[in-house]
Amino acid sequence: MSVGERERATLARVVETFCPGAPSRAVADTIVAELEAVDRPKLVADLVLFLRVIERRTANLVLAGRPRPFSAMTRHERESYLISWGESALPPRRAAFQAAKRLSLFVAYSRSDGAANPLWAGTGYAPPALDPPAQPMLSARAVSAGEVIAADAVVVGSGAGGGVAAAELAAAGRHVLVLEQGALATEDEFEGREDRGAAGLFWDRQLLTTEDLAISVFAGRTVGGGTVVNWNTSLRLPEDVREEWTRAGLDGMGSALDEHYDAVESRLDIDTEESERNAQNAVLAEGLDALGIPWRVIPRNVAGCGDCGHCGYGCRRGAKQSTMRTYLADALAATRTGSRSPTGPPPASRRRAPTARASPCARRSWSSRAAPSGRPRSSSARALVDRRSGAPSTSTPFPRCSASTSDPSGPGRACRSRS
Repeated sequence: MSVGERERATLARVVETFCPGAPSRAVADTIVAELEAVDRPKLVADLVLFLRVIERRTANLVLAGRPRPFSAMTRHERESYLISWGESALPPRRAAFQAAKRLSLFVAYSRSDGAANPLWAGTGYAPPALDPPAQPMLSARAVSAGEVIAADAVVVGSGAGGGVAAAELAAAGRHVLVLEQGALATEDEFEGREDRGAAGLFWDRQLLTTEDLAISVFAGRTVGGGTVVNWNTSLRLPEDVREEWTRAGLDGMGSALDEHYDAVESRLDIDTEESERNAQNAVLAEGLDALGIPWRVIPRNVAGCGDCGHCGYGCRRGAKQSTMRTYLADALAATRTGSRSPTGPPPASRRRAPTARASPCARRSWSSRAAPSGRPRSSSARALVDRRSGAPSTSTPFPRCSASTSDPSGPGRACRSRS
């Protein structure tokens, strides 16, 4: 189902109601392009249904007591009408309101052609100057159609779980292949822009939500996964949760877990030394002290952070200790040097980051195999890779998108050493 001219005009009215002063038609067209780029037809169909319903006189007479199309209402009437959807007892109406509001606000305020968005002035926001980019530690090479890569172990995903698994396996002397569905984005490509960052670094272009739209899910879809786009907050599992899980029959929640935490915190430089309190958090701490409520500074996995505020769209200066700059580099360093521990890999806490600049990554896989004993099985794995690159076919201002395909034919890209 496509979004026609009539529906786009209605969507522009919705945008105008939520975001007075925004270029409503341009924002509406961008919303449509983004939903089409996600490639989930139901999202577009739901939007079209919503836009058609709010233009029907009979529907509005029943829903809001106004027998007029949404686009014919005054601004005040449109605001009241949309609020009635948000406060409705019917879950589908509330969900539609949330979708329309989030899409309108996010696209309107994140749009930028490299210059300042006119809406930013009203919020007092001015984007900080970009830091010089850190030297990328990973790069990519082309993969031939049907190329076969031999590996002892295949790790699916390159984020917080996959990156660590790859480093430990490589330290044990295994030949490891890390497969990642998202694209590789390096520090020189992190522009601090919400529009391009959302399109290139997140699942569903940062539009992923729960089925009822109650919760937005910001999941990283890039080499490094969520460790590239998170906000660095690094907390240990609380004691009460550990106790609850222990009672449920889960073991290893005591000192054994703390050893793993120690190792990861050491490798990722997790501490509070670079967690400066801003004005609002200083006021919050003051209030907590007055109430006698304990608090502590949030530990973060950064080294040399300049607090530019662009954490959610990639760290340009390389201060964020993502797997792209830590565990994936460790895996490549171990592979390059041929290191092997006769008794298994040493704890991560005893290993600091080598300066290797390489990556074991190729894009896209859905499964890996292990021998019945649980030990890695030496095998040949066909790399299933992304065949597309460059701008999507839709009229979107975001030239970099994380496309994927399950078709292994055709040229693709995999990661290689960057020297």
